[in-house]
Parts: sequence; structure tokens; C-alpha cells
Amino acid sequence: MSALREIGFLKPDNVRGCLATLSRDGKTEAIGFTIGSDSGGSGGGTVVRGAEAAIVEARFGALDAEGRPQHNAEPVGRPALADALREGVDNLEARMRAPKTLQERLRALREMPLMAIDPDPRLALTEVEPAGACQAGDGQQQVCPVVMVYDDRRLGAIGGVRASGAASLPLRAEITLAPDDIGVWRVDGDFDRRFAMAVVEARLHKQGATDAALGPLELPEPPPPPPQIVLPKLPPPKVAR
Repeated sequence: MSALREIGFLKPDNVRGCLATLSRDGKTEAIGFTIGSDSGGSGGGTVVRGAEAAIVEARFGALDAEGRPQHNAEPVGRPALADALREGVDNLEARMRAPKTLQERLRALREMPLMAIDPDPRLALTEVEPAGACQAGDGQQQVCPVVMVYDDRRLGAIGGVRASGAASLPLRAEITLAPDDIGVWRVDGDFDRRFAMAVVEARLHKQGATDAALGPLELPEPPPPPPQIVLPKLPPPKVAR
């Protein structure tokens, strides 16, 4: 390990974000970690925790003179940004898992009462960090650059990256959001395509730029339009005279 350096000090949380270069097997990679107290304040012992380098750069690399984040996804806000992205990813994954054929739908209905609750609930996006200022789009839209950490179960299952079956992927993307009728911010525009492309790029980077074996994140095909029923034209009724 070499080139240890501090990126920034987040004063409200009393946490320092740091990067280092890890060399092994002839390869080098940037790794991130944080240094803070185990109690979250000024007292207690010091704890070092691992973190994605992309998140450390985004979270600790743009602080003001008082050690606070400069980018807070205004006018959306940090909590609303994270909620909208997690909802968008959950909806996308649900559509990808949805059965496509009639036989699969019937089988799912038969097995549904027997399904057990996942004993290891997880968030698909474990980290969300604004990576710059949001820009106004069409109408009420806001386009926000973000860095996300995605728990990619497909990559984890193929590569055995983590014991939990998921590979941690840092993603970078510009996401379009818009408020709904009651003012709740939700992903908008071509979110599915932008997120899918970010996952593809991160997978290839994780496996090596020449390894395209995983292929793209498959998006669900839109359902076919319902068949149009054309009724025969009936002759006008005869009126008795």
C-alpha cells in the first residue's frame, strides 16, 4: 500500500476521507477508507472503515471552508435524491424479475403463498452522493450528477466477488428527476437506460476492459399492445311499415 493521502475532513461528522494505492499481483487500484471516532463524535476511539474510492472522492473532495459538503443536490436535496434513485432502481429490478410468459405467471401465483421472506434484506444502492450541482432541465426537471454504489448480485454470482453474493460497483451517471403531482421527487427521462449503461461500464471496469462476457443489463421489453377487436359492421335494422 502506498500514496496514502487525505482527501477531506467532514467536520460535522468528525470523519476524514482518505485514498491509497493498493498494489498486488502486478496490478494497482485506488482504495478508499475513512478515519473517525467509533461514537461518531469527538470522543471515543478511532475507527478505520473501508469505503469506495469514488464515494470518498465525491463526498470529501468538495467541502467548503467549514468542512461541509458543497454539493447537496439543490433543489432536490440529498434525502430526496437518494430516495428517488433507490425507488427507481428497485422498480427497474422488479420489472427485470417479472415473469414474462403465461406459464411463468401461473407458476408464480401458485408458489407465492410458499415464498419465504428474504432473510438478508438489502438496499440495491448502498451509497448515493451528489457529484456536482444539479442543472435545470425541461419544465420542472433537474439533471443531477451522482456517484452511487450498487450491489450487483449478477456480477457477484458469476465472479464470486463477495461472500454475500453481491459485487460492490461504483457508478457515475447524470440522472434526471422531476416532482410528481404531490411534490415528491422521482426519477424521470431515460433513467433505465442511463442506469443500465452505468452498470455495464462498471462491470467491464471491474472485470477488465476487454471482458464483455457479462453483457448489458437486460431491460424488460415493453408489453405488446392489446389486440384490437374489429366488430363486423351490421346492416341498419329494418323498420316494419
